[in-house]
Order: sequence, then structure tokens, then C-alpha cells
Amino acid sequence: MTMAWFRAMLRLTLTNPRQAGAEVIAMQFPMQGLWVALMLVSVLLSLLVAAVFHFTPVPPGEMGEMIQMSPAYHTPLLFALLNWAQALISVFVLHWVGRSFGGQGELADILAVMIWLQVVSLVLAVVLFLLGLILPLVGGLLMIAAFFWGIWATIALIAAANRFDSLLKAAGVCVVTVVVFTIGMTILSALLGGLGLTGR
Repeated sequence: MTMAWFRAMLRLTLTNPRQAGAEVIAMQFPMQGLWVALMLVSVLLSLLVAAVFHFTPVPPGEMGEMIQMSPAYHTPLLFALLNWAQALISVFVLHWVGRSFGGQGELADILAVMIWLQVVSLVLAVVLFLLGLILPLVGGLLMIAAFFWGIWATIALIAAANRFDSLLKAAGVCVVTVVVFTIGMTILSALLGGLGLTGR
């Protein structure tokens, strides 16, 4: 991989994320390297969020209080660890749900496209943050556009990883994954809360 390859893939991902996902999968990265990459990218994204919280003025009112109570504000390393754990679980859930929808992709395929999505998201986040400092209004509008692009790109990359013909099926995988993940996290939180009360 070279810087020219990275720039070309970045442009392709912005305009045709499904094709970009297919090319990332075709690289056939080693599984061990993918797990390490997932951890590094998750941690970098988390630390970037924490840095934004610390180096920009905290808004007044309830929003400011919510930011100050967030782990990203007062315990960035814990926030990074939690995000890495969530990314790890999401990969397995996406693979399982994709298979149940008839997907033909391997775990490594899902892992590769999700890592690439996080890499692109990290680049976009840095660019938008810097642009927001210079042109706040333009930066805000582009952040909204980036949010909707992220939804489209995620669906397209999931379609590529599962060899789906339809983006609608990939959207279904994403929706079911969110539901399963949310239910699982709710149950886990309740169990951990129950154990904490029992311990007292």
C-alpha cells in the first residue's frame, strides 16, 4: 500500500463505497493484522473524540453537563477501551446476522470493510474538525452530510462483504444488527447492575 493507493481508495470510498469494499476484501489482509488494526483504529477514533471534547469550549446547559459526564471527557482511555469492545462485538454480530440473511462473506471480509470504514471516518473527522475551526457554518453542514454518507457507506460496505445483490438486504442486516446489539448491551448492563447490587 502506498499513499497514492490510499488517496485513490479514499476517493473511491467517497463515491462508490461498495466497489471500495470489494477492493479492500480482495487485498486479503491476514486475520491477525486485521484484529490489531481494529483495535488501533477504534482507539484513535476514541482519542480524537476525547480531544475534541477537551480542546473545544463546552456548551452551556444540559448538553455541556452530558459531555462532562461522558467517559470520553473524564476517562478517555476507558472510552477507547469501550469503543474497541463495541467494535469487536459488532463485527461478530454483523457476520452472524449477514449469514442469517444469506450472506456469503467470511468474518475476515466483515472485519476488513469495517476497519476501512473507520479509517475513512477518522480521516473525515480530522478534516471536518479543522474545517469547522476555520469555517464553522460550512463545517457544520458538511458534518450533517457526512452523517448521511456514513449510513450509505456502511450499507454499501456490508453489501460488498456479504456478496449481496441488493442494498436493501444489507440495510436489513444493519437494522437487525443494531437491534440485536442494543438488546444484548441492555441485558449485559442489567446483569452487571444486578451483580453490583448483589455484591453489596
